[in-house]
Amino acid sequence: MGCWNATCNVSNLPIFWGDKVVLIPLVKVSSKETKFNPCYPTDNFIPLGFPIFGEYDDYGRLENTYTSAWNEAHLRQFKYYFEERDDDAQEKYRPVELRNSLDAFVGQVLCCHEGCYIDLPNRHFHPDGKAMVTYMMIRQNVYNSLCNEMAGRIPYNHDNTYRDALRTGLYAQLAKIKDCCPSRDECSTQVAYEMFEHMMMRDICEQVFGYQNYFHQYFVWRDLAERLIHDESMRKSIMEDIVNMKIWTLTLSYLRKGYLCESGAGSQSGEMKLHLILAQCIQDEVARIRESHEWDEDGDAETIYLW
Repeated sequence: MGCWNATCNVSNLPIFWGDKVVLIPLVKVSSKETKFNPCYPTDNFIPLGFPIFGEYDDYGRLENTYTSAWNEAHLRQFKYYFEERDDDAQEKYRPVELRNSLDAFVGQVLCCHEGCYIDLPNRHFHPDGKAMVTYMMIRQNVYNSLCNEMAGRIPYNHDNTYRDALRTGLYAQLAKIKDCCPSRDECSTQVAYEMFEHMMMRDICEQVFGYQNYFHQYFVWRDLAERLIHDESMRKSIMEDIVNMKIWTLTLSYLRKGYLCESGAGSQSGEMKLHLILAQCIQDEVARIRESHEWDEDGDAETIYLW
C-alpha cells in the first residue's frame, strides 16, 4: 500500500510527510444516530482525551509523538477493540493489545483505519456497549493560530480575555464543588454518595465542553475529573488543558465546524489552487459582510455566557 497525504480537519489543506500536526482522539456520541445538520461541535463526536502532538508519517499515522503522561494514562485506561470482519467469527469485536510506545499506540490504535471501539457503559447511546473511536487531525500552526486568537479575545461585557475568564470560572467552580463535596462518611448510603459524585463529575465535564451530552461525557472524563478534584499535584496542569480544550471547542463553534472527520484522509492529492481560490472567496465575503452589516471589529458582538 502506497503513502498518502492526510487532511487538516479545519483548513482542509493536505498534510504532507513531516508536517507538524495535532491529533485529538474522538469518541462517537451515539451508535444509534448521526446528526447531519448538527448545531453544536459535540453533537456527533466528543474528545476522548486531550491533544497529542507529533509529525505526520506519510501513512495516516503520527511519529515523534508527545503528550502529558497523565493524558496518555487516561487514554490507555480504556479497553480497545477492532471490529471482526470475518462473518464466521464468534465475537463481533476482538480486543487490541496495546503497545508500550506512544507512537505505536497512536498509530496502530487511535489512527487505525479498520475502525476502533472502546467499552462505554451507556446502553442508551450504545446498545452493545461499544463506542466508535476516531480522531481529528489539524495542522499545528493552524491549531496554534486559532487558539491564540480565541484565547486572547475579550468577550462582550467582560474585562478579561477568554483564557483568563475561563480559568477564573473553572477555579471558582472547582472551589464550589470541593466546598460542598461530602466525604463518604457524611453520606447516609453508598448510593447517595454515588449520586452526588455523579453530579460533581458532570459539573467538571461541563467546563470542558460547555455544550451538551453531559451524561455521555461523564463516562469518558470521570477519571480526569476525579484527579482534578482529589489530586492537588496534577491540578494545575489538568486545569490548563481543560481551559485549552474549551477554547478549542469554542473556536470550532465560531468556525461553524465540529468534532467530525472530513473526507480526503486517504488522498494523494496535493491540490493548492482550489484552496487559494476558496481563501480568496472567504476574504472577499468577509469584506462584503463587513460593509453591509454592523460589525464588531473586536469579534462577535453577541453576549457570551462563559459559565
